[in-house]
Amino acid sequence: MHKSLSIACIALIGAFLGKAGIAPFYETGVARYLTSLLCVTMALLVALFMARKRWTWRCVRWTVIVFPMLSIVFPPKAEFLGALTLAGQAIALIEGASCLVILVFLLRSDTKSWFFSISAK
Repeated sequence: MHKSLSIACIALIGAFLGKAGIAPFYETGVARYLTSLLCVTMALLVALFMARKRWTWRCVRWTVIVFPMLSIVFPPKAEFLGALTLAGQAIALIEGASCLVILVFLLRSDTKSWFFSISAK
């Protein structure tokens, strides 16, 4: 795996886990648990992508497109996050930058051939 792709994946895992960590402080009701569960699931998906599980290619491709769009449509605002606004904005920035780097790598044919090579699981 290319070093930049590895760093972006690790940063994205950290962003998802950070989002899962702060979600219970600003979400209410069932969303408090669902948001955390979704973020931990996405972090696990990216970790499995790093382990080159073939089925994760398409899922990660959609993840790196959809999650930054959600952050653009629903940006972290003080009215929702309160004291955690700065942390939420930092997580959204890390998530967006990491997703951009991963998407660039996913669009390269050499990354796809490396990912689906014989040694992939």
